[in-house]
Amino acid sequence: MEKTFDVYYKEAGKDYELESYDRQSLDEIRKLLKNGKYKDPVLLRDHMEMVENLIQRLMMIIQDEEKESIANLSLKRDFAKIKDLYEQMSRLLDQLESK
Repeated sequence: MEKTFDVYYKEAGKDYELESYDRQSLDEIRKLLKNGKYKDPVLLRDHMEMVENLIQRLMMIIQDEEKESIANLSLKRDFAKIKDLYEQMSRLLDQLESK
């Protein structure tokens, strides 16, 4: 079985942190939202799928850390922000599809 970053963090006894490429992707998505650049529902859906996959991955990591009694508040804070971003994207998709 290939090890993932979260497995390495767990084995090292460290709190999991978002990878820099995840942060960069999320920053780009936020810029697109802020600047009103999402006009194509297909592109928005693609980005939503990436964010949704990240949410699922983080949810599993948080659950694993809680089982190990690791209180990773920064990850939980990031998780809440990402969920909020997904909700914003979902509202925009609803608007684009209703036109």
